[in-house]
Amino acid sequence: MEEKYIEAFNQMEKTIIKLAKQLRRESNKEWKRLRENSKEARRIATDSYQKFVDYAVKQGTHNGDRWYSLLTEAGYDAIIVPGGHMEIRRRKKELHTQNGRDTLTAEELIRQAIMDLTFTNKIIDEALNTGEFYKKIYPVIKDKMSQYGKMLENSFLLQDSTKTLALAN
Repeated sequence: MEEKYIEAFNQMEKTIIKLAKQLRRESNKEWKRLRENSKEARRIATDSYQKFVDYAVKQGTHNGDRWYSLLTEAGYDAIIVPGGHMEIRRRKKELHTQNGRDTLTAEELIRQAIMDLTFTNKIIDEALNTGEFYKKIYPVIKDKMSQYGKMLENSFLLQDSTKTLALAN
């Protein structure tokens, strides 16, 4: 009997995820606008990631693509709580999409765009300017992304609290 409930719950979850995907892609004009606008922010971030990869290649890595992926994952870890890049992998699998950004909610898109536009280039440039070995500066970059992500999360939580208080009055 319990197995039937679990199976029904899992099926309901899949249906909800599919409906969310359909809403995002077909009827949610705001999400589509946010997604389109976030593409320029993503290009800025990927240019920064490439600077790090080029730096690492000059220092001898043969795994530039892997470092690029690690930086992308660090960005997701910074803005998506809980789960980070593992949550993106889960969503991609559930939604049958290759692009992790297509799985982000509107709030996550906004937070990611803010991170990409405001912090990513600054964080990576500061780290590269130290002249340290790339494996030594990667954890610094990841940690700073996490710190800025928490700052963004707190900002969004504060905004939500302010809206809730305003509605209550």
